Amino acid sequence: MKLTALGPRITDAKCHVPGDFISLLIKRATGISLPQVAADLMFGRPPQLTPTKQRAAAVHFAYPATSGRIERLALTTPQYHPLVDHAAVTQQIGHEVAAVSDATSTDRLAHWVVMGPTAGDCHTTLDQMSQEFIVGIAPCTSVIS
Repeated sequence: MKLTALGPRITDAKCHVPGDFISLLIKRATGISLPQVAADLMFGRPPQLTPTKQRAAAVHFAYPATSGRIERLALTTPQYHPLVDHAAVTQQIGHEVAAVSDATSTDRLAHWVVMGPTAGDCHTTLDQMSQEFIVGIAPCTSVIS
């Protein structure tokens, strides 16, 4: 998009399937497969856009609040939450990470995916999972770039 004297104008459009967990969330919540939709469009076929499910899904990525070396990292009791579909710690103790203000996807500490009947149910579970995530970070003596 480009801002012109006449207002915003579209200058380029590309078709790609969103990254991270977007395709998974859409498939689990609606039954619609974004990769299949993209393939159908690419081959000139009408895509299947009618939902076969009526659910909600959400993902939370945990980022460090401060930069430093990870000393403690745990996600407790995810199996006790019935709406948790997937939960994973994605860093290791001893690794250096950048605070959220400077973080990239490689600094993510953990993530959890939840599914439920409503968005409110998903957000409540995400909040509960966040409270059960334990992280301890010691300040670095070196600069993280």
